[in-house]
Amino acid sequence: MSKPALVRCRETFGTVNLRHGDPATRTAFDVIYTPFRRNERWGIFDERKKAIEACIDYREPHYQLMYQAPIYPDGIVNIPWAPHERYIYGGRFNPHYGHYLVESLPRLWRLAREGLAGRKIIMHGEGDLTWWFSYDHVRTAWGGLGLSQDDFVHFDHPVKIRELTIPLPSLQQQTYAHPVYGELCRKIGQSIIEVDSARARNTTPVFLSKTKLSGGVNIIVGEDIVEEKLAAEGVDIVHPQDLSLQEQIALFSDRETIVGTAGSAFHTSVFSSRPSRQIALSPIHSINANYVLFDKLALTETEQYYQVGSYDIGGDERFLTRRKLADPEVAAADLIGIIRDGPQEV
Repeated sequence: MSKPALVRCRETFGTVNLRHGDPATRTAFDVIYTPFRRNERWGIFDERKKAIEACIDYREPHYQLMYQAPIYPDGIVNIPWAPHERYIYGGRFNPHYGHYLVESLPRLWRLAREGLAGRKIIMHGEGDLTWWFSYDHVRTAWGGLGLSQDDFVHFDHPVKIRELTIPLPSLQQQTYAHPVYGELCRKIGQSIIEVDSARARNTTPVFLSKTKLSGGVNIIVGEDIVEEKLAAEGVDIVHPQDLSLQEQIALFSDRETIVGTAGSAFHTSVFSSRPSRQIALSPIHSINANYVLFDKLALTETEQYYQVGSYDIGGDERFLTRRKLADPEVAAADLIGIIRDGPQEV
């Protein structure tokens, strides 16, 4: 019986469209902000109580709404004016690292060029600003744009806004991206770490491990065995959740080869101005379009490999999905060969 080999992932689910130029920007006057209510009615509405399309976020497949019914809520009366005259719409806040990158950064692309110009950023989302800024990656990334908690507002009640600048997203997950999103993230990265492009890079591969994650979207069962075998071959093991965003960006700028199980930790490459070789062990045979979009923005190409015979064992209270490797020791041996010998096209 042949061993369950790693094969290169070639199929993509979702759409990969790198658009030319910058996204458009709209300006709306005398609008109504209603607070976020997951899977209920909320959004930004005009004087006729019609949802402003430029403020609605989507994702694939088929432009799916993001936890929103863009319909004016019932029973709203006596709406006060917001305390400031002019705001920028920043979209919806999501604290999860990967979702923060694809949902809570894409509308801020203009700030890298022109700043706030006296405006505040208004966003939707659960929790409050103190909770938002308690996350290191949020505080660090927005701080890289010169933003602090005082630059944001978030209301838990409806307000009227006299003037709202609405930058359209520079990235829509599993759909499209504009080059300016990559420029935005590299600007953040360059403000966070100093990079000496003449300095030789660390040639010891590093493995981004999920084995200590307390929960998340997906996990590969058998990763602990892969990690053990790679460590025995001299690969450094890193658990991204134990690193600050600054340390993760520095890792991508310093290491020549980044390996790991597929996950949002690989998106950190978009903050680095020195592309690494990236190798991901995928739980499925196809690639989420987000990874390809981030590769294009980061000017790299992540090699994703899937082990034939891996299978779904269902989610649990910690992870939405779990995939079991057919043979973790063989997967580790194949990964070591790929690291040493270069990309495999099989």
